[in-house]
Amino acid sequence: MKIAGKKYTVKTNKNGFVSKLFSLTPGKYSIITTYKGFTVKNSITVKKVLYAKSITKKKSKKITYSVSLKISNGKPIAGKKITFKIKSKTYTAKTNKKGVAVVSFKNLKVGKYSVIVNYLNSKVKTTLKIK
Repeated sequence: MKIAGKKYTVKTNKNGFVSKLFSLTPGKYSIITTYKGFTVKNSITVKKVLYAKSITKKKSKKITYSVSLKISNGKPIAGKKITFKIKSKTYTAKTNKKGVAVVSFKNLKVGKYSVIVNYLNSKVKTTLKIK
């Protein structure tokens, strides 16, 4: 089996099926499976799970920023650690039962900031504007 340029050796179960877990970033991938001279090609689409928006907030002592984490059918993912990076500082927050993680940034001056949000292999870069 070959996916994303990597080859994997897999074995069938008692019913002749193969399953393999992959940790892939969102995008479209081709899967090529070969067995005894037969080749089957398929494609899969990995949907994003991490949702973050660029936002504008008024200047205050504490700015809250939230993101959501959902599986491909839209169901929230609770209890997962999300990291946020802004101005070379890293913050972490866990998702609640609605799949939302909230973090507070303190003492940000008026301006535009790049916010990089990570969960496993998912990475979203957004902008936080303070006016």
